[in-house]
This record gives sequence, C-alpha cells and structure tokens, in this order.
Amino acid sequence: TCSATMDTLIAVGTSAAYVYSLVAVFIMAFTPPPAPYMMTFFETGVFIIFFVFVGRLLEKIAQGKTSDAIVALMSLQAPHAELLVAHADDLALLDTLHRVQRRRGGGGDDDEDD
Repeated sequence: TCSATMDTLIAVGTSAAYVYSLVAVFIMAFTPPPAPYMMTFFETGVFIIFFVFVGRLLEKIAQGKTSDAIVALMSLQAPHAELLVAHADDLALLDTLHRVQRRRGGGGDDDEDD
C-alpha cells in the first residue's frame, strides 16, 4: 500500500511554496504599473529542506553513538558465572550456560532465569 510520510508532506509544502512564488513573480513582472505586490516564498522551501537534512544528519550521528555505547556495554558482561549443580559450586563460562539453568543471586537477589 502507498501511504504518505513526513517526506511527502515536506515535498508537497515546499513545492507549493515554490510554484506560488513563481506565479507571483510572473504576475508582478507582466502586470502593467502599478503592479500588485505579492510575497514570495523561495527561501522558505530552502530552509525547510536544510533543517530536515540537518535533523537527519544529527539522527545518524546519534545512532552511531548509541551503537558504540551498546557495544561498550556488551563488553562489560562477566565472562564467568557460578553454577549450582547438585549443591556443588562450580565456575562455568557464560557461553556454556543454557537459558534454563539457574544462577545464584548475590546480595539478596532472587534466583531468576538467565
């Protein structure tokens, strides 16, 4: 299905401002004196498109920083965990643990699935 997005709204708005301004310039140019004064909006479309591009640039920069922060957080994960098996404490690599295995909570934490 085809649906309108914010890009469509910007394109329609800036195109309308540009077409209106062209018509206004031609009316003022080809009307005999005293020619009516009509406002033009050529710069409006330019500024709207400029601000949209700057917004998208800032969004991409923020996404890059967010991705870097997530990678940094993932590197903080502990490589080992205590595994309770038949009441014996063992040290296991996190990669070898399964999601259904229980962990020993520390500092009052309840046991939960990891």
